[in-house]
Amino acid sequence: MTHADRVFANARFHTLAGDAAPAAGALATWQGRILAVGHADQVLDHAGPDTEVVDLGGAVVLPGFIETHMHPLAAGVQMSAPQIGTPPCSTIRQVVAALAERAAATPAGTPIQAWGFDDSLIDDNRHLTLEDLDEATTDHPVLVRHISGHLSYANTALLALAGVDDDVADPVGGHFVRDSGGRLTGEMHETANFNVAAAIPHATLEELAVGARAISARCLERGVTSVTDAAVLSPEMYGAYQRSVENGDLQVRVRLFPMWRAARNLPFRTGLGGERLSLGAMKFISDGSIQGYSPGV
Repeated sequence: MTHADRVFANARFHTLAGDAAPAAGALATWQGRILAVGHADQVLDHAGPDTEVVDLGGAVVLPGFIETHMHPLAAGVQMSAPQIGTPPCSTIRQVVAALAERAAATPAGTPIQAWGFDDSLIDDNRHLTLEDLDEATTDHPVLVRHISGHLSYANTALLALAGVDDDVADPVGGHFVRDSGGRLTGEMHETANFNVAAAIPHATLEELAVGARAISARCLERGVTSVTDAAVLSPEMYGAYQRSVENGDLQVRVRLFPMWRAARNLPFRTGLGGERLSLGAMKFISDGSIQGYSPGV
């Protein structure tokens, strides 16, 4: 009989094998895989002289949760960005204050990004404007992404960096919001959003690696053991995943969905993948966002 590396005992294990499955009180593992699960006496038969027995104190144990659509690296990087979502911000004034606080600690000219603004939750019940973001700072390009990911907001410095002014034409598949006088408001939808955001350099490999460690820890805290990145956009993102899996920073399994418009620049090949990191579907966007009110429906 194979001796387990670890036996987890004194717990209630829900295997999700159906109502007919016998109650499980212990679980044995060997080299990172489940060796046995079931009645404690039977599972403990796999314990050898070097087996670590972990008493879980009557805890309930569930299989790891699988997250099927998220953006792990982006979420990890966002954890160190200004927190402008709702919560913690309930007003646009608080959003502006959070951005201004970050600007005060950031060298002039360095872009500032934030994620998660939701016009439907903010007390002001409106979108951000160029004037709001200019109030936070005129010395830094600022990009605030809507919670949907399909629209964003720019200040004057970012529009200038991107070479965009009031005369810009709407790109295919997107548009710039304008006021009644035809002036840009700073709100950008779909491909207009992507085009302006491209003026900001991609996160470095080091920044992405820090994000990988942060999101891995956050997922495991919540019982999530497998995730899907539904938009791999750059070789740096792929490289960060590779390095983080190889050095142990990333403790969750990851499946990657390359974005169609970036796939030709990604170092993918047939047969890519393993137990910790694998290639999934290609990500296409054929319409807008229900949450961002931009689909053709």
